[in-house]
Order: sequence, then C-alpha cells, then structure tokens
Amino acid sequence: MEALSEDEKGKIFLSIQLFLAYIYAYFYNHIALMVHGQKLTTLVPLALKGDKKAFCRAIQIDRNILTGHPYFRDTYARLQTGEDPNFLNSVTAYIDRPAIKCRIDYPALYMLFAVLDGFKWLDDIKAREILDVYNGMGLNVDQGYIEDENSIVKKRIEYRKKQKNGF
Repeated sequence: MEALSEDEKGKIFLSIQLFLAYIYAYFYNHIALMVHGQKLTTLVPLALKGDKKAFCRAIQIDRNILTGHPYFRDTYARLQTGEDPNFLNSVTAYIDRPAIKCRIDYPALYMLFAVLDGFKWLDDIKAREILDVYNGMGLNVDQGYIEDENSIVKKRIEYRKKQKNGF
C-alpha cells in the first residue's frame, strides 16, 4: 500500500475540516431551531439587518459569533463604549443565559423534532412515523422509553410550548 502524498493528505485534511464545520453548523442550527423556532442561519442574517432580538438569540446559541463574525464583533465593541446601554444589557443577559435552561428528559427525541422541524415536517408527520424513526434509531434504549403515539403527541406539544416560552 502506497503512502499518501502531501497533496493528498492536504485534500483529506481539508475534507475532514469541511465535514466537521458542517456538523458543527448543523448542530447549532437545530439547537437554535429548537430553542428559538428559527435556525441560526436565519438569526444571523436578521441580526445583520439590525434585528437586535435576533442578534441576542444568535449569540445565546453560539457565543463564538461574537469573536468570529466581523459584524457581531464590531457591534459588541461599539456597545461597550456606551453607545446603547439597553442593548448592551440585553446582549450581556443572552451571553450569560445558557441555550437550554431546563432539563430535557428526551434529548434525542427533541433533536429529532428539531431536525423534522428544520425540514418543515414536524407538524405534518404522523406520531406513529416519529415513533418508528425514534425506535428505528435505537433511541428508546438509551434516551428513555416512549410507549406509544400518544406520548409522541404530548412530547411534540411540549416541544412547541418550550419553543415559544423558552427551554
């Protein structure tokens, strides 16, 4: 078996980096969707248009945005000069606030809900189908047993309420 050339190693390394960046973005997109009902890829453009609530919600989900994105970094720096104390207070509150404040009994189910919600399928898919996916992925073993379709319906209602009122 031949050793890989430096060029081939570089291509593989870049592919791995891009894959991990995709996974990272996918995960935070769905956490944002779960917590705020909007993906991070929706919140950031809204923040760029001046939506202060979207700005705060985005940094609550991923605080790295404050240092990694020029608009967020510059806005935060301006706020620290006393430009808009009320907005700075809001930003600080969201920085200190965890994305998820409550205990989630079925985290894998809620992430499944977020993924389905991302495709805009959550409200249309039948509880039986969600239960089949949940069981088919082996999630009932490690994440807690869900007996039937009624439990899925109740958890979906709970999920929507938490989206509106906060996790």
